[in-house]
Amino acid sequence: MTFLDPVAGVIAAAVGVPILLLWYFLKLRRRPVRVSSTMLWESAAQDLQVNAPFRMIRPSWLLLLQLVLLGLICAALGRPALDLPAAPAEKMILLIDRSASMSANDAGPPHAGSPAGAGTGYAPEKLTRLALAKRRAVEVVSRLGARSRVTVVTMAARPEIIADDSRDRGALRNAINAIEATDQPADFDAALGVVAAIVSRQSSADESPSASREAPAVVLLSDGSLRHAIGNSAAGIGSASFRFILCGPSPDAAEELDNVGIVGLSARRAYDDPATVQVFVRIRSVVGGTAPVATALSLALDGEPIVSTGATGGAAGGGAGGGVLSIPPADAEKGGVSEVTRTFVFQNTTGGVLTATLSRVDSLESDNFAGMILRPPGAPRILLVQPESVNARADAILQDALGWFKPRELATRRIGEYERMAGGGGAGGAGGATGGSGSELASFDLIVFDRVAPSRLPAKASMSFGAGLPIPGLIVEPANPSAPSDFTYWVRSHPVMRYVSLNGVTVFDPMRITAPAEEGGGTRVEAGGAPVKSTALASGADGPLILLLESGATRRLIVGFGPDASWWFKELSFPVFVKNAVDYLTLTGEDAAGRVLTTAEPIAVRALPGSAEVVAEGPATIRRTVQSGGAASVTLGVLPRAGLYALSGAENGNGGADLPVNVMDLWESAIATASSVDVAGSNVVSTGVGATAPREIRDWLLIAAAALLGIEWFVYAWKMRV
Repeated sequence: MTFLDPVAGVIAAAVGVPILLLWYFLKLRRRPVRVSSTMLWESAAQDLQVNAPFRMIRPSWLLLLQLVLLGLICAALGRPALDLPAAPAEKMILLIDRSASMSANDAGPPHAGSPAGAGTGYAPEKLTRLALAKRRAVEVVSRLGARSRVTVVTMAARPEIIADDSRDRGALRNAINAIEATDQPADFDAALGVVAAIVSRQSSADESPSASREAPAVVLLSDGSLRHAIGNSAAGIGSASFRFILCGPSPDAAEELDNVGIVGLSARRAYDDPATVQVFVRIRSVVGGTAPVATALSLALDGEPIVSTGATGGAAGGGAGGGVLSIPPADAEKGGVSEVTRTFVFQNTTGGVLTATLSRVDSLESDNFAGMILRPPGAPRILLVQPESVNARADAILQDALGWFKPRELATRRIGEYERMAGGGGAGGAGGATGGSGSELASFDLIVFDRVAPSRLPAKASMSFGAGLPIPGLIVEPANPSAPSDFTYWVRSHPVMRYVSLNGVTVFDPMRITAPAEEGGGTRVEAGGAPVKSTALASGADGPLILLLESGATRRLIVGFGPDASWWFKELSFPVFVKNAVDYLTLTGEDAAGRVLTTAEPIAVRALPGSAEVVAEGPATIRRTVQSGGAASVTLGVLPRAGLYALSGAENGNGGADLPVNVMDLWESAIATASSVDVAGSNVVSTGVGATAPREIRDWLLIAAAALLGIEWFVYAWKMRV
């Protein structure tokens, strides 16, 4: 047995025992009373014959009981504790896991009156694993001796020292109780690196002969849901003992785990139609049993529900929002998990913030949300080539239409300057077998010819209004006789013609377009080994007015009239047509059309010009001061909680003010527990608090003292009766 606070027990004994004995040493003062005979008062007569104020202590059961009672109370004040197989550590490092899985509220009901779970966002009747870890850490600190020094380190995406080599029990308890939950993954290797540095520092500080050279004890309080990709960080722990306290349900109760989370979210824009967005959602469940798990999945873009034009994979339902998912029970043979995927297709050209939400309430709420910053189709660089003669009215039509959707660059050149830019080389062959394109043209994604025909075919995608291209078999010439023409047909389903209405549009000076020679069912010629396919997207009374030519990945659009040859440019559908055509011709689709942010990475935003402070308001509030008044990148750091943040004084990199942050971690969403962890090649099995710090028996001594007090009262009452 050892005493955690022996000084208090010694002081109590030094004060209490002498006082008790003094009452038995003192001679009793009696009141004189006349009696008829002293025969029955022999003992009283003997006292009357003694003149000294003190007397010898006589054997007494009351005195013995009172001494034992006083001894038990003094021993209890000294905080007695049972010795462990190893002596209590005078230096201890508490490593407390506060990663996302520690927010799972399946650690059991809290004790009566306990505020466990307060501030965690979960139901108060549920005890989170972190709340249990904090409670056990406080218990360990309370059991240690007064000489013990404690360092407290928290572990999430980054380790953090919150109390350093302290003997102040009150400060240690306050620091532990102030630990907040995070939705970050646990970086066990980095945490062990910090622990190794602390051990090394303490060993260096203990070089003096008077200092204690005892190796510290490292105590990990975690659910054991740790990646075991441990490097050399644990090697620096040296002779320090490592202990593990499991905080969470037993691994034997894996079938009772209850969590469904979004573990993957991605988006891509179709290459043949960049306005078409495909969103892929991956959902993982650890719920066992025999019945499928049902949960509603909803998708929204900038807060507005998305109507799916097609949904596939792993679930029934569809339409607005996303419908109901039916997830098979978790399979023990597949790691105790079950997964489904869902694909959504919708139209978008502006980008925005895309969010996916599961409606099911389970042990871990933070992974029921996922979001991404959806980028608009890539902005192209466009070169507009116009006639040498200036026609202010006609020249402005395409300039305005192309500038309407803000391309990355819009350069205007006259046809003569373009020819000089194109450089030498003969006329190109059909279908994109190009003539010489100079290096100045290489930076442009699209070349638009406005009422001019180049002498050489550029290697880039191109669009021509009121003129042709040097492709064998392609003829674009004025109609003879020339007569106004209305549109009689257009392919409404084609990406170039989507949302384009040509009703009532009259072309005053249409040109006659003759496509390359027809072969079989399609229009094809061979040129340079590449086939050319032509598609009439819109036709008038005398033939095609808008023709698409495709050769491999190169596309060219021929419009059989100048932009000033009709009043179409005054209609809203004209800039829509131009935007569709640019998107389609420049192939601005991409596999990664969205930016996904997680709680494992530092996040940077762009401060708005003139902003002095950037604020991210959401599940947590983050404030950063802007160093300069101009637009600058501001790092918010690794955000602690997942969810949707509202930015003030900054934008999210896509021009928006919303910032979605996700858990998106397979390991954390699994919320698995383990009865052991691997550290430096050793398997450390979970133990209880009693095996980590001395087990106090103060309460048992106080109960024994209370029992003796009852016995002492009974003996005293019996003697007084006699």
